[in-house]
Amino acid sequence: TVLYSRDNGSTWLPLAVELDARSLAVDTTKLGGGTSCLIQVRASDGFSSTEDTSDAPFSVPNRPPLVTIDSPRDEMWFRPVETINLMGQAWDPEDGAIAEDDLVWYLSTYSGSTTLGHGSLLSVGPLPEGDHLIVLDVMDSSGTEAIDSVTIHVGERVANALCVPLVVKRR
Repeated sequence: TVLYSRDNGSTWLPLAVELDARSLAVDTTKLGGGTSCLIQVRASDGFSSTEDTSDAPFSVPNRPPLVTIDSPRDEMWFRPVETINLMGQAWDPEDGAIAEDDLVWYLSTYSGSTTLGHGSLLSVGPLPEGDHLIVLDVMDSSGTEAIDSVTIHVGERVANALCVPLVVKRR
């Protein structure tokens, strides 16, 4: 078993369990950051067990939160009278799940941004006709910010028209 700690061994996160190999490649970009990180290896042959921990703490840089707008999808169309349901989520490698109050939705336009509300689920609208940039903004406990955004269109969607010449045969 290979374990990772970012708090000098107070808590441990399993990186591999029941590993049957002599080495393990670890993508540190997926680990929570800290200045007191350790690796611990525990080995057993079924009868005897042993463990060893890193000789000294090492540093892993803090990571920004991961934020995703699940709905609406980018480039979706809505009618001018329609309510739009916003759904998003955020997770931070250091903090875990981001609190609902820390998920902030904005409507961004050329003239500025308007706060739409907070949380992972929000219903808004109807919105005025036109193109709108919907932004989900989050900040973790270390003050690192991350955003995701989608463009939506409000109005009557005009279907692509195909024009073909009309040929009339005279008899």
